[in-house]
Amino acid sequence: MSMAGVVCFRPGGRPHLFSVLRLHHGRKSEPKGFAWTDYRDLIIATHRHLDAPVVWCRDNLNVHLAPQLATFAADNAAWLRVFQLPSYAPELNPAEGVWPLLKRAMANFAAAKRCGTEAGSHLSDKETDARKGAVRCRR
Repeated sequence: MSMAGVVCFRPGGRPHLFSVLRLHHGRKSEPKGFAWTDYRDLIIATHRHLDAPVVWCRDNLNVHLAPQLATFAADNAAWLRVFQLPSYAPELNPAEGVWPLLKRAMANFAAAKRCGTEAGSHLSDKETDARKGAVRCRR
């Protein structure tokens, strides 16, 4: 499973998480990661949902540095600003703090579902609050 996500902050408001999940089934023709078009679509969905300009603080993932995304950003400069984070600076990227919580919550959810227990009953207050602010973008 792969996940791409955007953490959004608005002054005086609650943070929001927009994410896309991709399941791998082991097929040869199936993509295992996200293409630049997937990130473009996630940015557009975030912009439409928030109905506000977007500031994208991107890390150095090779897909984030694709020339097509740079062209997309330039074409949409009216509502999209891009800032490059320095290498090896996870403390500057708010999304880095979200991944461990999501991975643990998803693993617990899968385990609870497999064991037949009520989904969500095992979540901590932080994880429950994180789920309340999460929005999944569908393709």
